[in-house]
Amino acid sequence: MFKKGNLKERFNAKSWAIGAVLGTTLGLAYVGFDSASPISNDDLRKYDTQDFITTPVPQKAPAHILDNYSAASNGFAKIKGLTQDELNMLSAEHHARIVTTAQIAEDNHYYVRSFDEIIDGYNLIDLAKKMNPDKDYSRLDIKQLVEKNVNDMLEKLDYRSYYIKHETAKRWDQEDNNNGYAFGFLYLPHDDGIIIDVLYDGPAKAAGLQAGDVITHINGLELKSLGNNFLTQVIRNAKLSDTATLFEGITHADGQPFSIQTKAGEVKTTPVRASMIGGETLLLKLDGFTHGSHVLFREAFEDAAAQYGDQMKNIVIDLRGNGGGFVYAVNQMLDDFTDGDELGSVRERLSPSAFLARFFMDIEGDHLIDKTPSHKGQVTDLPINILIDSNSASASEIFAGNMQDVGRAKVIGKTASYGKATMQAPYQLDIAENDKPRVLITVGAIFLPKSGSYQGIGIQPDILVQPHVPLDMSKLYFEKDNPNILKNPSNNVAKPSPYTCQMTMDDKGQLREIWVDHVDVSNAYKKYINLAADEDLLCAIEDFKTTKDYAIIAPNTPKPQS
Repeated sequence: MFKKGNLKERFNAKSWAIGAVLGTTLGLAYVGFDSASPISNDDLRKYDTQDFITTPVPQKAPAHILDNYSAASNGFAKIKGLTQDELNMLSAEHHARIVTTAQIAEDNHYYVRSFDEIIDGYNLIDLAKKMNPDKDYSRLDIKQLVEKNVNDMLEKLDYRSYYIKHETAKRWDQEDNNNGYAFGFLYLPHDDGIIIDVLYDGPAKAAGLQAGDVITHINGLELKSLGNNFLTQVIRNAKLSDTATLFEGITHADGQPFSIQTKAGEVKTTPVRASMIGGETLLLKLDGFTHGSHVLFREAFEDAAAQYGDQMKNIVIDLRGNGGGFVYAVNQMLDDFTDGDELGSVRERLSPSAFLARFFMDIEGDHLIDKTPSHKGQVTDLPINILIDSNSASASEIFAGNMQDVGRAKVIGKTASYGKATMQAPYQLDIAENDKPRVLITVGAIFLPKSGSYQGIGIQPDILVQPHVPLDMSKLYFEKDNPNILKNPSNNVAKPSPYTCQMTMDDKGQLREIWVDHVDVSNAYKKYINLAADEDLLCAIEDFKTTKDYAIIAPNTPKPQS
């Protein structure tokens, strides 16, 4: 039976249609026990992939499976201290978690592996040998032993496939992507304390605080005398307090003192912030591809276009620190900012049961090819530059990589992006009402339309920013630094950036200051920023200019080998 789960629209509409057709077929899929231990439909429960299929798995090991094992036979007699009750519990847990997970992985993991290869080293007798002969095992003890081993088994497949305990899965379901518990503002240092830089919908805004207000005291404590670490602790303690917090300071609007009391509460954040830089450049900062972020992104652009019209000459999209999110949001943004270009694709395992997909989707070997849609017409034809860093990962790499590959935008940064070009799907095991763990399986690989896969190498900048203070690369972390990552399906290797950008110094060889106005599109709050403090943004803006004022952008000439 078809059931759509929490990961809304992970694929495009075509994939959902395929899922609806395949669901009834997959509902009859064989679970993977040998013919000596057949399982009837009465023994089955369903696990939810939360993507587009539902497939049966056993709720618990049926009694006739346990009949096959005796503590005094089949090799178990040599295992000291193993009682029949312990073996029965181990067998039930092993079938419910490890055997089921191995079957899911066999049918869905991106790289084809046999059931026997996956479960090798994690058979029932393998787990029994890991038990301490001097210990009496409770059901909880055995469950914990099995959970550790199912996770070890998945990690053997690849770094990003793993087991999620019921408690963790439940907590994830209860979290909303854009909600947090706090006061609802971001701040910057100020000579007299802190200045509110970004204000979200939350307690602080409801109490009357505004962007630009300077907070000088919290609960009577003068902030300007505090170090940053202690200041952070003061705000954290205030957030966790059961009583209202007193904020005192100076208003941005008229410079008058204020005194406001409020308690921390639910905050509705937005992943998109829009600002006009220097009156010509629209800066769109996107923190994550959350549910609905593509709508907010387009609305932010349209709001800026309505306010500034022809004054707006170019766009910078800032994906630095953006760890990814939902692919459907990426696909919609790509459709908005491209003009019918042939975009990239996701390739997934063609499950043995998914034979009907051959009539609806492109097939290559053992994989389905799900192409990202792009329609004629785009929201703007203004030039676009995209900022990335080593923390730009997953969905943000899909966006930056596709925009770069079709020539719609240049990518600018000090390093390549993180380098995660794989997709994972969660599969829920309905073992009991209060025991519904999930397994996360790497099911797909992401390909760009021309460049192929960037797995393990990242998106390389078109313009590599050479910072005034060199980066300590040993402190940066990339996908390639993880153990047992999925190999690059295209066998691609990193290539050098074609151009570099370096900020110029003043006449005395000193770092110059480049002050420009920065206006928040949503509330017209205006401040001034020093572009020299953000060399990525400076290089992005300089690249739009015919004559460069503050940076040199030149071909990247490889250094000769010594």
